[in-house]
Amino acid sequence: MGINLLPPEIIEKRESEKRLALILFFISVYIILLLFVYLGFQARIIQENRRLSELKIMNEELNKKIAEFKVFQERKDAIERRRSIIEQALSDEVSWYRILLELSLLMPREMCLGSLAADNLKGIDMSGDARDYFTVAKWMVRLKEIPEVSNVWLNNAARKAATGAAGASASGNVSFSMTVELKSSQIGQGR
Repeated sequence: MGINLLPPEIIEKRESEKRLALILFFISVYIILLLFVYLGFQARIIQENRRLSELKIMNEELNKKIAEFKVFQERKDAIERRRSIIEQALSDEVSWYRILLELSLLMPREMCLGSLAADNLKGIDMSGDARDYFTVAKWMVRLKEIPEVSNVWLNNAARKAATGAAGASASGNVSFSMTVELKSSQIGQGR
């Protein structure tokens, strides 16, 4: 056992000084840690600000490129406006080329047309000669296959009078007239 000759006040004072030094040490360590945390956040803020400025620069470059391509979008819009104007102007136009081409392709060999009159509103009026009534009926069925045709009407069909020396062979001819109505929804399409 050791004997301590120091008075208890001094011992207590030294212990309180040790505690104070320990408290000051922990406070300084805490302040240093706070300083590191602050500096870490500052470095991160600086890094994020740099990244933000890079993104702003990239955004400005992209906006410049978008502005360059905006010309093409404006041209495309102008073309679309012109196209719609043209489609409106041509909406009442009948594609006569297509209809007449299909008429010529679908006509049976046993018949010939004598007259053909076409009108946007009335449709097509035609007359001609066929070998027999079956040929006229076949022609009417084929006409109905044309997409622009809505109705086919037979106005008249009659056998021709026999003329000539053969008599019986010439009497097989049939004279006809018919009207073809066009669909209004198909007019102007398929050019």
